[in-house]
Amino acid sequence: MRATWDSDHVLLDQRVVADVDRSFWSERASVVIEGVPWEFGKDGSERTGTIVGEPAPRCRAARPSFWRQNWVIAIGPTTRYEIAPEGAFRRNYVVTRDGRPIGSSGVGGFWSVKPTLDVTDDVPVTDAVFLLWIAFLMRSRANQAASQAG
Repeated sequence: MRATWDSDHVLLDQRVVADVDRSFWSERASVVIEGVPWEFGKDGSERTGTIVGEPAPRCRAARPSFWRQNWVIAIGPTTRYEIAPEGAFRRNYVVTRDGRPIGSSGVGGFWSVKPTLDVTDDVPVTDAVFLLWIAFLMRSRANQAASQAG
């Protein structure tokens, strides 16, 4: 299945599954996934996804090392994903679940920073939306670092 970011919406196989109201100045967003309101935010160095009104995040993402670009994502008590660069000087990311490749993340076009996510059909919609959000943050950070370097 393919998830794409289209302005303020996330599309899954060209069907709108989430509305996104992204905060301009921080890595936060209000997201409505299939009618359920979520808050994507920060908790220290982690990025989180919490259903509005629940006391604890259901989704957590963190970089295991400052020196690496990969993110490890925990959704619920048992599901673990990782998004990592495909290789040096490559624009694509590899998505794994429990250590096995399940897809990839790219961009919509050469000049675009908006990510796409292609994963197996058994990935739940909420997981796909949070993974797409993390891929977006990874690309935004990489672009900021590149613009500051030169």
